[in-house]
Amino acid sequence: MPIQLVNFTAVWKDNLPLISWQVAVATGIQRFEVQHSITNGNDFVTIATVPTNNNDIAYKFVHQIAGFNNYYRIVTIEVSGEKSKSKIINLPKERDGEGQVVVISPNPADAGTPVIRLNLLDAEDGEIVVSLYNSNGMLVHQFGRRLPGEYIVTISIIKSLQAGIYIVWVSLQGGYKKAHKLLLMQ
Repeated sequence: MPIQLVNFTAVWKDNLPLISWQVAVATGIQRFEVQHSITNGNDFVTIATVPTNNNDIAYKFVHQIAGFNNYYRIVTIEVSGEKSKSKIINLPKERDGEGQVVVISPNPADAGTPVIRLNLLDAEDGEIVVSLYNSNGMLVHQFGRRLPGEYIVTISIIKSLQAGIYIVWVSLQGGYKKAHKLLLMQ
């Protein structure tokens, strides 16, 4: 008989989704898979594999890159290989008063971080221009591209930048233009 979760929640904590679950009995479980869908609650991808920990019955996972309309489920994989899926939880995020559509992560980040991601939430297909300025107002990097349904854009030059405060200007087709602060720490 498949092992069932006795508690499964998803809440916003420090602006990130905190996924928590609990099982009644820890024996017989090999691992858990945290699955996420940002589209429709039907198409899931595994975003984390969480091994069991001795006799622990409670587990947590913080999702670092999430959208505005998130669906989560937990897949329990038993030692026997049998799998069971939890119920699906929808965790929407309220928009800020300015209709924010961009989330930068990680932020703050360590200087030398290889990639910073811009998660474009509910953005329309079209052109994007990203401009990165240092604290002196000097342009240090700029690129533009077409977004054919691609909603995560990466800035890969971050590893060459010094610690400090940077401004990321994001301009999207359709009129959205906003500055976002990026903090690179040593």
